[in-house]
Amino acid sequence: MKVRRFLALCGLAAALAAAPAPLSVVGQVLVIGQGYLVFTTGDAVKLDPALAIPGVRLGQYVRVLLDRTSHAVTAFELEPRSLASGDVEAAKLPREYVAVSEKSRRSETLAAGAVGQLVHPVTVTITVRVPDNTPQGDDVYLATERSNFSPAEVRMTRADARTWTTSLQLSSGTQLRYEFTRGNFATIERDKRGGIVEPRPLGATDNLQTHDVVAHWADVN
Repeated sequence: MKVRRFLALCGLAAALAAAPAPLSVVGQVLVIGQGYLVFTTGDAVKLDPALAIPGVRLGQYVRVLLDRTSHAVTAFELEPRSLASGDVEAAKLPREYVAVSEKSRRSETLAAGAVGQLVHPVTVTITVRVPDNTPQGDDVYLATERSNFSPAEVRMTRADARTWTTSLQLSSGTQLRYEFTRGNFATIERDKRGGIVEPRPLGATDNLQTHDVVAHWADVN
């Protein structure tokens, strides 16, 4: 009896050791419903029926673990602070994990109460007017939550002496927050009184254009 139990335990340990580690995926949530999670890339993945779904808002970043056999989400982490070794961005999700359609097309998705809602690439143009006292030789940058507000995430293009612009390619429905800097945290924008500026919200739609104004820079009086 002891021998059999020992062999059974050895077999269980070997099976656990042989089980492949889950795939860790990080991305923004478009919708959760009908047994699926849909990323803002337009890709839907299955949810394990036993999984307790946390409250997730549109555009929120999550890290999910996908079972390599069932290809279903087995665990959630809300608002991961950074990418970890082995994480896969949702935009690079291996096609075999995508359950959106037989062809794994990015243009189709499953939404709560509807099937086949279209998610498609859109171009968003962000334009900003900077203060007259902006140092002439400095560039202006866009910082977004995609990079945890890295101050030099996107170098903008000068349109005229005080106007800068850039275009982003996003999936329709993407929710994004952003702010402006001159390349580092010491040069981040401030409000008229020198206070902290809350990142601006953006909901990606076809041909969206913003017209923003920086009132002050943190390092310029």
